[in-house]
Amino acid sequence: MTPFDMPRPGLPRHGLLREITDQAVIDTVLARGQVTRSELAELTGISKPTISESARRLEGAGLLQATGVRSGFRGRVATYYELATQAGWVLAMDIDSEGVHTRCADLSGVVFDEHHHPPGPQGDTGAVVRSIRAATRRSIKKGDRTHGRLRALAMSVSNAVDPATSRILVLPSASFPEGKLDPSTVLADLVTAPILVDNDINCAALAEHRAGAAVGEDSFAYLFVGSGFGMGLYSNGRMIRGAHGLAGEVSYLATATGPAEYSTLVSALGQQGFGTPDSNALDVPTIRRSLAGGRTEDKEAARAAAKAARTLGTAIGQIIIATCAVVDPDLVLVGGPLGRHPALFERARRTVADLFPSPVRIELGAIGETASLQGALHLALDHSRRNLLKSASA
Repeated sequence: MTPFDMPRPGLPRHGLLREITDQAVIDTVLARGQVTRSELAELTGISKPTISESARRLEGAGLLQATGVRSGFRGRVATYYELATQAGWVLAMDIDSEGVHTRCADLSGVVFDEHHHPPGPQGDTGAVVRSIRAATRRSIKKGDRTHGRLRALAMSVSNAVDPATSRILVLPSASFPEGKLDPSTVLADLVTAPILVDNDINCAALAEHRAGAAVGEDSFAYLFVGSGFGMGLYSNGRMIRGAHGLAGEVSYLATATGPAEYSTLVSALGQQGFGTPDSNALDVPTIRRSLAGGRTEDKEAARAAAKAARTLGTAIGQIIIATCAVVDPDLVLVGGPLGRHPALFERARRTVADLFPSPVRIELGAIGETASLQGALHLALDHSRRNLLKSASA
């Protein structure tokens, strides 16, 4: 072997160059929707012959399809390419005490089906499992028929999730204890695609980061206030999950309940009449009705509304203060059916302004009630797009 025949160090192998080119083409098509080979070459900086070879490979693999030609211009007719209709789809699922919400989308993110499966009896894990399976079967029947294979299922759950094992953890004061289940086991006979599981508040924070009030923010906290308190934390553009998946479980912050006596925040609020009688959850409908009394002529109702706003708004402010004292985010977003209530939100902002030593930027989240489901959809799409070429060659 002469020196000229020896492989040159530092140059990527031919197969790797093909993978890099194919991924660049897929990424560009996903970003642009429809694109010609000339545009692909211009946008990626890769030569036209190499782009043409890649387009042929991806079309043969069922990932790209030619969708028409561009006419009305001088020169050769240009063919448009887009993601193939049968390239695959993803399923996002949000599971909580209100039932199972699903959203199906193709790999470009276009939603083609949504459904809500109502909840079963409170405390019935078996009913939750049956709802999940029924919702999954319905989605697969729709998606496989029109969009090819399911590429990923992402599940948002109202409980903590172990980041190492994706196991759902049910904590002592969980507001959704019937959600303790193993998604992989529950769906083993229905789903062969990867199943991704994350906490609902983390999913909501992801949605705000991608398409909401935290777009472009590297450091922020998302505080959800509903039947419980939960927080999603981002630092340096990355989600903080903690060693056991318990980062952001702010319901367990300790608060004084008497001389030398402490309780968790949710327990303390429950003792003050804000909880439901049969669970560890806050009674959201009753609290909202109480707050509405502040807009009436009834003096007793007005006093009750003022007390609720003061107590709960101050508690929200204390959570924000504790968060800022530990991680000092650039932005704090507040969401959830109680967090977004004007009286509680304004009281929380005043509490932080009065007690924290520096200004804190506090804003309402922009996504609303579907934030967790939208975040789960981002999880599924991210995973599918990263692994699309690998799965196509499998």
